[in-house]
Amino acid sequence: MRYAFIEGVCAECVVKAQESREALRSVRIDKVLTDKYAAIPVFVGIMALIFWLTFSVIGKWLSELLSMGIDWLTGVVDAALTAYGLNPVVHSLLINGVFAGVGSVLSFLPIIVVLFFFLSILEDTGYMAGHFIVIYGYGIGEFRVYDPSSVARSGETWSYARLEPQIAQLWCLTAD
Repeated sequence: MRYAFIEGVCAECVVKAQESREALRSVRIDKVLTDKYAAIPVFVGIMALIFWLTFSVIGKWLSELLSMGIDWLTGVVDAALTAYGLNPVVHSLLINGVFAGVGSVLSFLPIIVVLFFFLSILEDTGYMAGHFIVIYGYGIGEFRVYDPSSVARSGETWSYARLEPQIAQLWCLTAD
């Protein structure tokens, strides 16, 4: 009876802010991306798109562009060393060793940069950021939690009603 009275008073007095269109859109997107059945296929699709863009489109183009630049520089240095009349062993070391070896490694750099760029976008949007709560104590109807993403929420006592929406995947670690 007293809870009914308190809930009535709260309903009259507490004004909840209306959610913005962006927040509602984010909630709708999250429902699709974290759906029980669609989450894994959507994740695989997004990762496949990122790998395709990285290794077949953008990264490949940038890698080929850098390879052409390295080949041009190698040709210029080769002509200059030949005109200078440098020892053939040192000439071969510089052209076939340094320029060919370092050039082949450097030509892979754009692919790595593009891949990290796309992964950082996923991380910044919160899609890749894992959110987890560690339950380290429990009593009757309440749980003590450690929330690594919020120091303020860590150490609080949570009810199951508050904890339930947070549970997307449940992993149980025991001392066995």
